[in-house]
Amino acid sequence: MARARKPVSYQPIPPDLVARIRRSALPVGLGLLGLSIVTTVALVFVAVRWTPRLPLTGTMVGLQAGAVIEAFIVAVIVLSLPEHVASGYLDRNAGFAARRNAIVFWLAGFAKTAFSFVVLPLALSINFDKVDVGLGLFLAGLLPALALALYGGFAVAFVRRVVPRLS
Repeated sequence: MARARKPVSYQPIPPDLVARIRRSALPVGLGLLGLSIVTTVALVFVAVRWTPRLPLTGTMVGLQAGAVIEAFIVAVIVLSLPEHVASGYLDRNAGFAARRNAIVFWLAGFAKTAFSFVVLPLALSINFDKVDVGLGLFLAGLLPALALALYGGFAVAFVRRVVPRLS
C-alpha cells in the first residue's frame, strides 16, 4: 500500500527575509564550495605524499573525503535556498527538508572530520620512528578539514536562521 504524501502547504515569508536569503545564500554557498575544493586539493597532496609512508593516513584521507562530499551537499542546499523562496512563499515540507538535510549532512561530515583527527596521531604513533614527519602533514591534513567543518557549521546556522520554523 502506497504511503500518502503530506499535503503541500505554503507559508508566506516576509519580504525582508526573502531579500536577506537572496543576498546572503550565494556568498555562503560559494564559500563552502571553495573551501571544499581547497580541502580536496590538500587531501590529494596528503594521499600522494604521505599514504605510501604512513598507511593509516589513507583512512584519514577517506574520512575527510567523505566530509568534503557532505560539505558539497550542504553547499548545494544553501545555494538552492533563493529558488525555494523566489515567490515569497515557502513550502513547509521543503523548508523542513532543507533544515533537516543541512543539519544531518553537516553533523555526519563533522563526525568524520573529528574521527580523522583521531586517526592521524594513531598513524604517527605506529610509524613515528621510521618516518620523518614535517609540518606539511599537519597543515595539509588537519587545517583545511578543520576550516571546512567550522565553515560548514556556519552555513548550517545560516540555513537554520533563514528558513522559518514550522508552525
